[in-house]
Amino acid sequence: MTAKRRFLDGVALRIWMPALAALAGLSLIQALASAPPRHALSLDTPEWPRSYRLHVEFTDKAGGVVRWGKDWSLPLSGSVAQDIAVEYPAEGPPILRVWSDGALVRGPEEIAALSTGGGVDFPSAGIAFGKDVSARVQFQAQGPGTLLAVCSPHGNWEPGSKALFIRDGHLVYDIGWLGALSGGPRVDDGKSHVAILSVISGRTRIWLDGRKIADRADFSKPDPAGQILKVGRATPDFAGNLSRGRVESVRLWRRGFSESEIGALLDPAGPTVGTADFVHQPGDASDRPVIEPANGVAVRHAWVQPLETADHAALVAGWNDRTLGEGKTIYDALCVACHGTRETPGSLPTALRFAEGVFKNGSDPDSLFHTLTHGYGQMVPQNQYTTAQKYSVIQYIRETFLRPHNPSQFVAVTPALLNALPKGLTRAPVEVEDRTPAPYLRMDFGPALFWTFQVEPGNIAQKGIAISSRRRARRRQQGTCLDGLR
Repeated sequence: MTAKRRFLDGVALRIWMPALAALAGLSLIQALASAPPRHALSLDTPEWPRSYRLHVEFTDKAGGVVRWGKDWSLPLSGSVAQDIAVEYPAEGPPILRVWSDGALVRGPEEIAALSTGGGVDFPSAGIAFGKDVSARVQFQAQGPGTLLAVCSPHGNWEPGSKALFIRDGHLVYDIGWLGALSGGPRVDDGKSHVAILSVISGRTRIWLDGRKIADRADFSKPDPAGQILKVGRATPDFAGNLSRGRVESVRLWRRGFSESEIGALLDPAGPTVGTADFVHQPGDASDRPVIEPANGVAVRHAWVQPLETADHAALVAGWNDRTLGEGKTIYDALCVACHGTRETPGSLPTALRFAEGVFKNGSDPDSLFHTLTHGYGQMVPQNQYTTAQKYSVIQYIRETFLRPHNPSQFVAVTPALLNALPKGLTRAPVEVEDRTPAPYLRMDFGPALFWTFQVEPGNIAQKGIAISSRRRARRRQQGTCLDGLR
């Protein structure tokens, strides 16, 4: 995309949006207001995102109030369209941002009152569950999920990881590759319960609401190096987040308790067991905010989106010659094999030819991103690429195929489109391209090999398909040409 092309696009956005709004008898603010984006969630979604963007459109600038529980509320007025981002970082208080008509008017700022019973990490807690330890957890739940865990901060479940969680309605304490303790009545009834875990000299005991439900000797294992304390979640592949419930309080001690001391832990004040070495007391805020319009005002639209690792609108608005070149590099290395170029079809007959076809899953930037991320039809997800790389490919497809040759599939980038794109986290880990496993390992499916190979330099269409034994697959991995591909 040339600088002239970008300039003209910007001028067009500034000219035609007010003109279109005037023709429709709307203000520019009302023109920017939109129905829910294709991938937005309704406010009654059963799986409310942990960190989210709430979009609210009122019928009048008087707006209203958004409340989180009984202790904190946010007045909204002065514009019709309002966006609120609530972010729960790995460590520290929740972070709030507010936009009015697409412009940031507040934040990012830390709001401790927005703390809930959801998942949070404590890398510096310094509590070892592989030694003598006691824990008191008060919680309520209506489904499965983790109460507390000691596990990898980013990786998967591994030997020695530990979690106290709810599975099939019952309390479970699991030590990776050692076993699990479970028992007692169901706890997924939405009522408040108290679980106590105590380990002394390798003996692990669990109480639920004052009743002992598990007791096993030699049930302990040292914590692997680098593992951290988590509340409300474990690892991505184990136990799950406590999405339908909340951890109301956690107290930990670096020692085990005798039977006579356990009764004192049932008292929230714990008067006879000493000061806890770690305390986590979330606020009373609700995970789901409540919208209260002002008198005479109604809510026209309201929806929620998860906050993403990157800010999609910023990436699209920042398209330039550099990102276009990056998109071309990725397209030429991967996409061209199936989709081809304008002049030459790709190797997959069912793959869309961008210069002339009709997109079945949408051709706007957001739809294209979701196709790349989640796959569609025979196309598999391309999750080895970062969000920025995916949008670079999308830019290349738009500018190379759609704008000049397939204009019916070209969707203009308008302020409304940008405003509907997912917003990003302020404290997200840096995305990096996933280069694992190596390409030759992705070809190895065990005793059989099924893949497509280039058979002629510079030819993007003709392919060979090989099925071979493990021995021949290994030869391919080492660079030997397979029989039948010549």
